[in-house]
Amino acid sequence: MEDKSPKPIRCKAAVCRAAGEPLTIEEIVVDPPKAYEIRIKLICTSLCHTDITFWQAKVAPVFPRILGHEAYGVVESVGEHVEGFAAGDAVVPTLLGQCDHCPSCASEHNNLCTSVPVTMAPGMRRDGTTRCRDAQGSPVHDLLAVSSFSEYTVVDVNQEWELRGGWPRWNLVHQLPFLGWDRSAWRWHKVQRCAERPRSSVLI
Repeated sequence: MEDKSPKPIRCKAAVCRAAGEPLTIEEIVVDPPKAYEIRIKLICTSLCHTDITFWQAKVAPVFPRILGHEAYGVVESVGEHVEGFAAGDAVVPTLLGQCDHCPSCASEHNNLCTSVPVTMAPGMRRDGTTRCRDAQGSPVHDLLAVSSFSEYTVVDVNQEWELRGGWPRWNLVHQLPFLGWDRSAWRWHKVQRCAERPRSSVLI
């Protein structure tokens, strides 16, 4: 019987080898998604000042690393226990996960998931390991469990937002990576706007 499970993919990525150094286009290997993970073929990405901050090693200085966390792509394959996503789905990876079940996701006061919490350190959210390797087989670390400066990446299912209704018009595609950050900020604003109470302090 033919084995149809996802296989490692060779592709190109912009790799940061050291703080402040120019990124180099390298061939890497992106491993198949594990349980609760999705592998994405990236269509476009954008540059955020956060990427520059990590590139300058001002936060969590770990190298080599693939930067980028605002992107748009299509699901290539899914790991075990992934529900609601299938190959071909148009998706936007997000910085903050959302499980909809933990006390924080269900709360009216924050959107910081405690089931699969965000971390500045490299590694997938559930096991702390990487899914990318360079041509020599050495690990290449991720950024915020997204790493969109690559042709393919693996992201936790909690960090995925499906674009329902099909693919957008191509003249709008370049705007989609911003949703990866804006979706988290939008949910925060929506929740906080509804949760304001008299005499509470508000940061805008």
